[in-house]
Amino acid sequence: AGVAQGGHYYSYIKDRSSANTGETEKWYRFDDEDVTAFDPSQIEVECFGGKVKKETKWPDGSVQTVESEQFANALMLFYEKLKPSANLHGKENTEIQGKVSVPVKDCSSGYDVFQSDVRRSNTTHKWHAFLFDSEFQHFLSGLLGLCLLNRCLGDSQDDMEISPPSPAPTISITDDPNWRLAVLQMSTSFLFDVLLHSADRGSLSKWVSKLESAFYRDQLAAKWFVQELARKTSELSGNWLRVFCTECPDSSCRIAAVRIISSALQSCMDSSQEQEALQGWIEAWNSQWESRQSQNSGKKTLAKTMPTKLEGVWKSKEETRGFGDGSASCVGVIISSLAALLEVAPRCWRNCAELFLLLRDIASLPDEKGGKLICKALLDSQIPARLICIALRERSPRQLQLAFPGASVSYELAEAVRGDALSSATHMLPMASNNIGMGSGNGVNQSLPVAPDPTLLFEALGCLLGFNGVKREILLIESKGSKSRMLELSTAAKIALTTIFDESKSGKLGGMGENDINKYMIRCGMNTKYVHVQKIANILSKYHTSTFNDGKKVVKVLSLDGFLTYYRDTAQKNGGESQVRSDLHAFGFRPDLSRRSESCRSVDSIFESVSLDVHEVLGNKEIGPIGNLAELGLNFVHLYSYAYDNVGEALSCYVLACAVIGRNSSRLILDSLRVLSRAPTGNTGKNTVDTCLMIFKIVLSLPDKRQQDRIEMVMLSNEKAGPYANSGVGLLRASKELNELTGTQHYSSDFQYHIAVERYIMIVEALYRIGKVGDWLSQNKNTHAWMEEWGRSEFSRRDGAIHPTQAPLGHHSDSDMNPGLGNDSEDDDDDYQHLNIERRFDRILVQGAGTNAANGEYLLQEKKNDGTCIYAKEGFWQGNRDTFYLYRCQLSDKKRRWFISIVPAKSSPGTAKDTDFYWAPTKVGAGEQPGSLVENPPQQGWNVAKEGEAPAPSIVSKETCTVNNSFLEEDFNSTDADDIIDDDDGEQGRLL
Repeated sequence: AGVAQGGHYYSYIKDRSSANTGETEKWYRFDDEDVTAFDPSQIEVECFGGKVKKETKWPDGSVQTVESEQFANALMLFYEKLKPSANLHGKENTEIQGKVSVPVKDCSSGYDVFQSDVRRSNTTHKWHAFLFDSEFQHFLSGLLGLCLLNRCLGDSQDDMEISPPSPAPTISITDDPNWRLAVLQMSTSFLFDVLLHSADRGSLSKWVSKLESAFYRDQLAAKWFVQELARKTSELSGNWLRVFCTECPDSSCRIAAVRIISSALQSCMDSSQEQEALQGWIEAWNSQWESRQSQNSGKKTLAKTMPTKLEGVWKSKEETRGFGDGSASCVGVIISSLAALLEVAPRCWRNCAELFLLLRDIASLPDEKGGKLICKALLDSQIPARLICIALRERSPRQLQLAFPGASVSYELAEAVRGDALSSATHMLPMASNNIGMGSGNGVNQSLPVAPDPTLLFEALGCLLGFNGVKREILLIESKGSKSRMLELSTAAKIALTTIFDESKSGKLGGMGENDINKYMIRCGMNTKYVHVQKIANILSKYHTSTFNDGKKVVKVLSLDGFLTYYRDTAQKNGGESQVRSDLHAFGFRPDLSRRSESCRSVDSIFESVSLDVHEVLGNKEIGPIGNLAELGLNFVHLYSYAYDNVGEALSCYVLACAVIGRNSSRLILDSLRVLSRAPTGNTGKNTVDTCLMIFKIVLSLPDKRQQDRIEMVMLSNEKAGPYANSGVGLLRASKELNELTGTQHYSSDFQYHIAVERYIMIVEALYRIGKVGDWLSQNKNTHAWMEEWGRSEFSRRDGAIHPTQAPLGHHSDSDMNPGLGNDSEDDDDDYQHLNIERRFDRILVQGAGTNAANGEYLLQEKKNDGTCIYAKEGFWQGNRDTFYLYRCQLSDKKRRWFISIVPAKSSPGTAKDTDFYWAPTKVGAGEQPGSLVENPPQQGWNVAKEGEAPAPSIVSKETCTVNNSFLEEDFNSTDADDIIDDDDGEQGRLL
């Protein structure tokens, strides 16, 4: 009883001796050491599996029937062979030994019935044993290697040889193109029909490398393979594209097949004949598209389903008999087959990642190798629109769902209709899988739907839009020469990380000290308050370091080997690869680990850097049409919301920038503004706000001829969010309307007006940092003057005073952080709070700041600011002698902060002209008067402001003297708390 992989086995045996004695036949059950009698009438129930029904009668008379699986099923049956006497043949109803006989029929031993099946099975086994034999595979690999040799193995390489060289041995047969073609045909068939179906694929990588090289070198062989691949698309079980792009359960086999197909396509596309044939296929496809458009023009009917291949009068461009004379395109047939596979991809999503890999690779072929032409063929056949449908499924725009119903099937419906009809087709050999037997596999329940990784899909989309830098370079490879499976950083990853290390290390130390690591983590996006010394100490203790003696003490610094080892370990952790790529992105590296130009990296915003990079690469290229359906999908805000959540910031930004550059993005901007206006103000709306902000940053950073139009549309669009809206959805218009409504909302709701206004102002502040946007806002101050009332406008407040840089969620998490780190330490000020007196310090020592110029001793000044003391010191900043001030001020939102800043001459502390290095929170509430709680500078809890560098400083107070507040000097600033400071140049500063 059980299943094939395991269970409990027992036997039912008939007592043959009872038949000789004339007794009733007896059966026994042998269950290990227990032998019990068995009723033979129960054989059918106990031995033949199936389903059984069990009835339960309840006291109220009702009967419940439960159908369950019968796990008792015979593993082996024994039959007794009957040999009737010869004189009984052909006789019926005869008397035998006084008994009446029954009609006797001829009986067979069964040998003749099963002989053909057994012979066929044995033959198949012998062939399998021969094909999978390692020596035979080595022999075929050797033949394939001969195709890669030079024409003459014995060509002399030594020009200094004096004596006449002896005739060099040659292998003339390798010069015969027919021989090489035959070997490549045999090798390719063996790999696709045998080796990729085998459980033992130790030599697979060598086979793939040899075939790739052979196809790159031999265009004739590559054309044969591509034509054969196209012919097989009409077959059922022999369709290599379908098998290895949607069905094969082993990812290594799928990747191997895609690599070979990509190399053959690249070599084939280098042929002028195939380019001409593909051009004819593109023209036929466009004609078919225009015909369908003309048929639907003027009709109020829904759009028809888009075909996946040429039909009607254009069908001849895909007929296999036209491959030889160029009247049909084999590459076009393959593209049509890929389009058909995209329609079924949602139902095969577990095994279709390599379908997107193949599309990405052929879309990124070099222009000189026919890449531009094949990319146009992919665009004209609506491949981008199909990819967008697969990404969004049922959330796709309605027009795309009607055009591509298969690609837009939801996950739930795809699982429901998957069934046996979508299982792998019958192959010559069964597909190899590692999940064999009970308890094996990777621990993932294949029956449960798990969202697929869409990274390759978006990489393919980016390449189709013309930017090949989105192709991810691998970070880890298997270490060569290691007996156990060890991973190491790839060469490209090592080069990129070494560049980052050289830029981040301290020159005199020769490595990265504690301060260097601190700065590095902050640049990678880590919040300053999470950079803890224990985290840095753990890195220095775990990874390779060197020592540096500065004459006073020995300092440990992280070496290059330690830095690379840290990232090797990080990349192997769960979610670690995303972190590594995020750090590379922060230092200007694209997904393919090439680097953006220095001019692109010089800007402060990563988003602006990406936009400038895309403009630099694609700005001078001709931006061709991508089709109405693809444009509709690329202007759909939910596409980028999905990408932002699933493939990371870098890839999302690049795809977005490629979709916008050189094209009309009005629909995307308006869609984003409408979605933003409807986003809930709680946590449920955070993802929507982040997506819209990313879209605005990218589209407004692109320096093309449409940039000013996009800025005005984002800020001042008059389009209504809905039929009852009074103003437009532009950021400045929508926020102003909400500001006017804040006093009218007296009930709890998912949409709070005052929070929505804060959200809009936050977005405007973020966009203000983009150069062209900042210029536009400065030139149009009347459009946002009301924001100063909120005290939150970036262009009227100091940077960093309210919102320090936030780290990405989960980035560089520090499990060793002490709770409460960065909070103000308690001091003896509380003892004096019930009295109106202040413990005043004559001197303040600032130490440990990353900006060394801010460190030093600050002396108490005669005047005050915001009701408390001011401290100052002389120093140098950027080659100029300046005065550094430590003071407290009130912001325009009535809150107070401590600052370490350079205050310009003839200016009061607390204006937007100050050069801020560090800031700290205060204990004085927003509504309290300055004298209600006299306060000294906090010793801890400092944060990095705009011009400062991590780490933030700590403060030590010296020489205390206690004085009454009433005896303090007159305020530095004589204006009232509600007045506005007018600087010498007339610019409004902050409220004091």
